[in-house]
Amino acid sequence: MVWTTIRDLGVLHVVGLGTGIRRRKPPDPAVLEESSVITYGSVSSSLAVCWRLGLVVIIAQFAVSQPSPANQRILTELPPCSVLRTELERRDRSDGADQAYMQKMRQQGVKHALLLIHADLRQGKTSNIHVDRRLYFRSFDGPDAQILDQTALKTIESSGLGTDLEAIASNRVSKAPLVRGPDMHLRSVHDVSSIIEFFADPSVPQRKVVLLPSGHPTPLTEAVINGDARRTQELLASHKFAKNELDRALFDAALSRYDNTTVIKLLLQAGADVNARTPDGTTPVMNAVAHPCNLQPLLEGGADLNARDKWGRDALRVAREVKENTAIRLLEEASSKKEPKS
Repeated sequence: MVWTTIRDLGVLHVVGLGTGIRRRKPPDPAVLEESSVITYGSVSSSLAVCWRLGLVVIIAQFAVSQPSPANQRILTELPPCSVLRTELERRDRSDGADQAYMQKMRQQGVKHALLLIHADLRQGKTSNIHVDRRLYFRSFDGPDAQILDQTALKTIESSGLGTDLEAIASNRVSKAPLVRGPDMHLRSVHDVSSIIEFFADPSVPQRKVVLLPSGHPTPLTEAVINGDARRTQELLASHKFAKNELDRALFDAALSRYDNTTVIKLLLQAGADVNARTPDGTTPVMNAVAHPCNLQPLLEGGADLNARDKWGRDALRVAREVKENTAIRLLEEASSKKEPKS
């Protein structure tokens, strides 16, 4: 078993690395709204169940239509591979109104923020909610977006933005439902985690806040899945990781919801194998099909597009199975470039 963070759910969870991506019936989206405890399958179930849970909510909420002018404005700022682009293109209106914290984010040059939160859960109620880390990004999605300059970070914190976001995040966590497997008793869950995201524009869809047993992931896992380039670089510089640890981190980084190019490149430079295999034959590029922006650094790093899992599927077939059109296009283009010219 490997500790893996699934950022589509905005939470930390433990799953078995290398379970592969298989077609399964996703959970009913209504469960997300009606229950304070969400059960979506075995803790050892496929990684695909986790990220497809986020996907099914998107499909249920946003009918295919023409984007609104506000959404069109945001689309011009997003890379073609962004998952946010797919979501915005499905929406014909903007949800919500401009909030005070959004205005403050824009004033500080912050378009996207993530707060990593831990809390205690007793008798269905959260307590001792605390923020472990705040991450700020200068764009909604894209490579090298994290704000790393110390002077800029100090200015952001002195503005009170971090305090404002923390108060909102704590309130959301206090009302969030717990996601758990059917083999997990509610009374046995005490340490929970969540990742709360904020955008500087009400047009950008935010993930529903949920809680999962924290699982105590390794610092490297937590850093790479959240796209925390600074923390990843610090860990790689201060500790000699074994190859299998780097490989596992690469699988996790490929699962990051947003463009994780910087972190993926750091791991490859540190010695992670771009063609590492799990017991079922899954490769990092197969993991990345659900998050197409993470395909490019893997392809540039030498990902083998002919590698097949134990079900005989290569990355392109996986992308076609889950109908990830952007990933299909990128993989087809990459395959055509590698085909020998006549």
